[in-house]
Amino acid sequence: MIRQQLIDRGIHDSQFWRRSGRCLASSFSRRTFASRPTRTRPRPSGTGRRISQPYIVGVDEPHLKVSKEHKVLEIGTGSGYQTAILAQLAARFYTVERVKPLLDEAFERLMSLDIGNVHLHYGTGRWVEKNAPYDRF
Repeated sequence: MIRQQLIDRGIHDSQFWRRSGRCLASSFSRRTFASRPTRTRPRPSGTGRRISQPYIVGVDEPHLKVSKEHKVLEIGTGSGYQTAILAQLAARFYTVERVKPLLDEAFERLMSLDIGNVHLHYGTGRWVEKNAPYDRF
């Protein structure tokens, strides 16, 4: 998966490869797609939404310039895949989701990966304001 979706497509950051390998996209998508980790398009989350393919997260990550000192906000936790990748870079990671089943599943996945710096919230933007300011979003 790492070679086909990342290296062969120009993502050469070995640290991103490590984080992505730890958080395989197949763990964050519907079971029917879990057996196809090399799939190169967005995957169904099982709730009518899709999760980004690892390549898209890899392209976006360098532009965010997240570091261990940052407090990061993500709007739309979704499956938790991008949360899992980016939270490994930040000091504190805040994410809000308005679809409760998605948030519950993301929580379980993040805990199974032992990613403990994520603050998940179910609801709307009021919570976002309460925890501001953020270094990245």
